[in-house]
Amino acid sequence: ADVAGAKAGEGFESAPFEAGGGRWQVVVYPAGQSKAEAGQADNFAVQLFGPTHRRKGRLGVYLRFLPDTESAYSDTAFSLIIKGQQQTGPRFDVAFDCGMRFCHPSRTDSSLGMTDDWGAHILPKEALPDFCDQETGDLTVQVDLKVFASSRAPAPPPSPAAGEAQARSGADALSMAPGEDGEDGGQEEALTSRIGSRVLSMATPGLSDEARRLNGVFWSWPSDIRNDIQLGQVFIPTISPGTKDFEKKREDMFNYGVYPGVEYRVMGLEDGNGAPIFTTRGSAASAVLKVRPIYPVTKALERQDWPVTVPLPIVPTALSQAMYNTATLCGTVLVCAAFLTTGLLGREFVSLYKIPSRSMEPFINSGDLVVAEKFSAKVGRASKRGEVIMFEPPAELRAVVEKAGGRLGGRDLFVKRVAAVPGDKVSVRGETAVVNGQTYSSPSAKCQVDQFELGGRSIAKMSQDFDGTVPEGATFVLGDCSPVSVDSRVWGPLDDGQVQARPILRLWPPERFGPL
Repeated sequence: ADVAGAKAGEGFESAPFEAGGGRWQVVVYPAGQSKAEAGQADNFAVQLFGPTHRRKGRLGVYLRFLPDTESAYSDTAFSLIIKGQQQTGPRFDVAFDCGMRFCHPSRTDSSLGMTDDWGAHILPKEALPDFCDQETGDLTVQVDLKVFASSRAPAPPPSPAAGEAQARSGADALSMAPGEDGEDGGQEEALTSRIGSRVLSMATPGLSDEARRLNGVFWSWPSDIRNDIQLGQVFIPTISPGTKDFEKKREDMFNYGVYPGVEYRVMGLEDGNGAPIFTTRGSAASAVLKVRPIYPVTKALERQDWPVTVPLPIVPTALSQAMYNTATLCGTVLVCAAFLTTGLLGREFVSLYKIPSRSMEPFINSGDLVVAEKFSAKVGRASKRGEVIMFEPPAELRAVVEKAGGRLGGRDLFVKRVAAVPGDKVSVRGETAVVNGQTYSSPSAKCQVDQFELGGRSIAKMSQDFDGTVPEGATFVLGDCSPVSVDSRVWGPLDDGQVQARPILRLWPPERFGPL
């Protein structure tokens, strides 16, 4: 076969082979798959939710499951190794490792780690000659499989239609027959599920029902799935400001590369002894995941070591795609309801803000459009350590801006994170802040900045040495991106009366849409 001369979308299939009690096949796309050849419409919704593994101009290699019956499935970890044929320099192979519950094509749901074929586009087409036999032109792909014992369990019944109340995470999605109500009150849950899924369908008019099912665009009530994550599944790590040791846990998440609100696929799964496992069920406390985002992340969050290895306890809460979409829908509906019910008074309680600075990256980026609620500030709710607030600039901050040549309008607000509350002891030396005896840390290591100066002075030179206790009616606020943040290190504690709002939802950009 003329592998090197293949066009985009053209594939080559190996002969079927037996392994691990199942029949398999390797499929290679030497020049990748274009959206048109993959049956993808060229519209915004597909660009946002469409498959990310189809890449034109890159060699793709896939493992395909050939089931004998519709109910057959195989819980399998696999490695696809493209064997090197380099004529000069060192000879090396290129591999793709992952795992899935392979099943019949009618039962696939890649967001839950269920598919009939899986792989990746791992080589640029230009590198193909180094992996083809010089005489025959053949491309050799070695397949290593580990089939888990769960594949030999009794075949589960057909999975329910997407959008029904029975659509669960992991193996549970395969364990309930259509028409079952599941838990008590299942009929009401099914009705809520249908209504919620209909609203999500209306919000994504460019997607087919199949695309919505494969991308988790249906109703599923949010609950922590860390105890039931399976190999190949997509999950979203989350953390709420009220979590104990919020700052430390959030910093750990960023250090390991699991960013809150980003969708990840589980590429590998091991127990505490390093043995491969298929699910975290019964092993969540010691499980170790290998994960990577399912879509490109911003430059500030990009890493060279994907997939990253993460102990599962580092993730405070994990949601499935459908659960995260449901939570986002609920938040959006609540915001919209607030607008509708308050009418003209809505401006007093909810406002839109475009973020102009980088001081809160990567949590909130410059250019993000956010919805902020103002009700809690109006009723005087005290700020909590770790939450993000928006406030009127105090006189000292205004002076810094004006000295640098900037101008502030009457509605301009600043956004920072609360690092210390009344009674906390704070010490500032240069750029470093110490809160209650511990050096304050944030994900600032992930915000890539050049040398920053404001009015010819660096943040370290602008900061004011401070030793004291945060007084009643005030907070000490800091930016997540420390090198570019003009915050309480420069102008001292913030008076509670200047707090005006708290961001609750990001509207733009679309790929980062969701609750804050």
